[in-house]
Amino acid sequence: MVISSYRQLTRLPTPEKARFKLGDLFKEVARMATSDWLDKGLALITQVEPSELDVFADRQMIEQVLINLLQNSEHALLDAKDGLVSLSARLNQRGHVTIEVSDNGPGIPEEIISRIFVPFYTTRREGSGVGLALSRQVMIAHRGMITFANNEKGGARFTLVF
Repeated sequence: MVISSYRQLTRLPTPEKARFKLGDLFKEVARMATSDWLDKGLALITQVEPSELDVFADRQMIEQVLINLLQNSEHALLDAKDGLVSLSARLNQRGHVTIEVSDNGPGIPEEIISRIFVPFYTTRREGSGVGLALSRQVMIAHRGMITFANNEKGGARFTLVF
């Protein structure tokens, strides 16, 4: 498993970019990643502003990043009551497409924030430590970035900027 995970990180293909609507991507990602969330007491809200917002990127790669982030939120909310995840897209002040995945879980402890994007670093027994590192590589391949912050009222927020 470690070898295949390492290969995934080091042999990231060149993005095959095309223009696509983020609303369509969000519907597909929600369908794939949240099918059992109601049973777990979790909810997802999505928002794309403006509604026709699109991005020039590799759809499969961005889809995988978003699924990974949603799975991380799901894991963080396993013991939460009324777990809520927000998936939103907008243009930032500089006109760059920005996608945010935010949840109302416990957030990430300050002492480990600096390590969350390091390959193979994980806090989960069954985790590989590849998801966030791979997400970072995907965003670098798109000449963008991924950042993290804890929300003021609790929870985590990951931001993708293209």
